[in-house]
Amino acid sequence: NNGSSRYGLFTTESAVRQAFGGVARVGFLVAPNLVLEGGLRFTRPVYELRVSGDAENAPDTTIEETLSQYVFDGSVVWNFGGAGRRLVPFVYGGAGYLRELHEEDALVEEGVEYHAGGGIKWWLGESGRRFGLRGDVGVSVRDGGFDFGEGLRTVPVVGVSLIYTF
Repeated sequence: NNGSSRYGLFTTESAVRQAFGGVARVGFLVAPNLVLEGGLRFTRPVYELRVSGDAENAPDTTIEETLSQYVFDGSVVWNFGGAGRRLVPFVYGGAGYLRELHEEDALVEEGVEYHAGGGIKWWLGESGRRFGLRGDVGVSVRDGGFDFGEGLRTVPVVGVSLIYTF
C-alpha cells in the first residue's frame, strides 16, 4: 500500500436519448420474391451527461449535445407471397456505414452497422398496386461510432413508410 486511496470528485451518468429520424430507400427486384435495397437513415439523437455528487458541493448539472447520425446501408429483402397479394410479409438483413457528427460538426465518429428485421407491406388500390405502406421492426447492431465503451451496441429500429413501385 502506497498510502493513496481513490477519492471521487463527482459522479457522471450518460445516455443517448431516443430520436425520430428519416429513411430513404431504393429497391431493385432481382427475382420474384427477392429485392436488393440501398438506403440512407438520418437521426439527431441528444447525448446527455449528468454530473452530480460534487465533492465541493457544486450543484448537479446536465450537459447536452445533439449528434447528427447517418447510416448508408444495403439490404437483402425476401418477400413471402407472390404478386397480386395485398398484404406481403417480408424479412430483411444487411450492413452499412455509420457516420456520426458531434454538435457543430467538430468531431466525426465512424463505424459499421449490421441490421435485420421483418415487417409487412400493404398495397393500396386494385390495379397495379403501385402505392402502399410498409411497416417494419428490427435491430441495428453497431460497432464504432459514438459510444460509451468498447464493443457492440444494439439499437431497436421501428419504421412506417410510404412505398411506390415503378
